Amino acid sequence: MVQCRVTHFEEHDLLAAYAAAAEARCEDVTGRQLLTATLEMWGDGFSGGAICLPRPNLQSVTSIAYLDAVGDEQVMDASDYVVEAFAGPRAAPGRVGPAFGRSWPTTLRQAKAVRIRFVAGYGDASAVPMSIVQGILLTIGTWYQQREDVVLGAVQATPLAASRLWRPFWVR
Repeated sequence: MVQCRVTHFEEHDLLAAYAAAAEARCEDVTGRQLLTATLEMWGDGFSGGAICLPRPNLQSVTSIAYLDAVGDEQVMDASDYVVEAFAGPRAAPGRVGPAFGRSWPTTLRQAKAVRIRFVAGYGDASAVPMSIVQGILLTIGTWYQQREDVVLGAVQATPLAASRLWRPFWVR
């Protein structure tokens, strides 16, 4: 990997593991989904208004399913709700709410009575903002150079420079 100045392949698996962990760390810190993925959000019921969906950038809502008052799973028709998805590298979380003149259905009163399946992420790797990518590369390089849990005089687990590159993308 060029970032770590590694020209041999003996540590390819180690670098791949660092890359996956650094991507997950970035998603955790920023609250964003980097590569397109289908995600699920579970809730105990519907609130009165719009529901904020985590992990921007929201691309679409695939389905909304719920347990009705007698415990049977129902899938809402897409015309019964509206999706608000925001665009751009620093997009706010998307939302879904009842369509005009509609309301959320009554659900069974239990945990995980509602499931919202949605697609989120920037797209493929080439669509991820370069500041995020650079922060991931810095993190991989730091972990490669500092393999011990504690190194005297070393920086924290996520390099300060990476945190600063990611900060504008934090979901607020």
